[in-house]
Amino acid sequence: MWRIIKRLEIGGPLAAAVAALVGVGLLTRSEDIAQGVAQGLRISGQVLIPALFPFMALCSYIILTDAARILSIPLRPLTKYVFRLPPEHGAVALMSLVGGYPAGGKMISGLLEQGRLDTLTAERMLGFCYGPSPAFLITAVGAGMLFDRRAGIILFCAQMIAAVLVGFILSLKTPWPAGKPSGPRIKGGAGAFVSAVTSASSTMLNLCAFAVFFSGLLYLMKGSGAAEWLGTLLHLEPYFAGALIAGFFEVTSGGVYASGLGGERAILLISLFCSWGGLSSVFQVISFFGKTKLRLKIFFMGRILHVFFAAAISLILYRFFFADMPAMFIGVQPVMGQNGRSWLSALCFLAMITMLTMKPRHLDR
Repeated sequence: MWRIIKRLEIGGPLAAAVAALVGVGLLTRSEDIAQGVAQGLRISGQVLIPALFPFMALCSYIILTDAARILSIPLRPLTKYVFRLPPEHGAVALMSLVGGYPAGGKMISGLLEQGRLDTLTAERMLGFCYGPSPAFLITAVGAGMLFDRRAGIILFCAQMIAAVLVGFILSLKTPWPAGKPSGPRIKGGAGAFVSAVTSASSTMLNLCAFAVFFSGLLYLMKGSGAAEWLGTLLHLEPYFAGALIAGFFEVTSGGVYASGLGGERAILLISLFCSWGGLSSVFQVISFFGKTKLRLKIFFMGRILHVFFAAAISLILYRFFFADMPAMFIGVQPVMGQNGRSWLSALCFLAMITMLTMKPRHLDR
């Protein structure tokens, strides 16, 4: 898509037009942006940092030690015959399925920087090592937004199956990657721990920055009447158009909007938003590869495939397990966003630590 824009020589004018519109919004709707920034800061402090900082540190620690190889041993059949990856990279696929959107990208970028992963393989892995965590889908979306954990389980199963299918398709006719000698590892638990925490700190700063920026931009879009304009343009009801805008920028806000529709429309829209992840999550992952020449074509191709697979699977499972799902009250906020220090959040965090030492099941986003 970016190559087409470049060839048509409209990338510069388009970027200038977007910048001008945002600039006008900053001057005319500063209160909306201030509310969005404040909301982004609350989400960062109450949700993102408590949930993701320990996990980012853990991801960095795993790739700096022999833990990645050990965790990959049970996944060798899937890693070899489905994804066509070296056996020691199965842990990346595992952590991306249970750790939330940034986990896979963080581990892939770390392996790439260490020289333990070639660029072509990293591009392919990024196409399917991306998605929401089971804790987010089951607890926040299922129980908090749709009032039924079974709905969250359905969405998680659809996302997981879609990720495997996308990984299989992207790996078709891919030769076994040439083995590269492992890059230098930090020997000793203390050295690896210090490096992991330092890396996680800088990573969280980037993640929170994108979350705050896109939260402000989303509130600007809400206050500017963009939903009404989009609804008129596409002949959609304003609320549905508002859900599309919210989900395009941020998956949690999109889920809150979509759950108000109820039934199949809620399931399909939330599945679509989770497959995309929102611009906030997309740029969070892209930020990991700023110093590399990684191409993003396969990443976006994977998002397109994932959207169709996840939506179809979600709809099939929904029709099998549910007759219909009631619409939620629009003012309700997701459970995970209400109180970052609740017993439920603590329980999810303990479950995350337990699964990393035993059998993986549920992790925080």
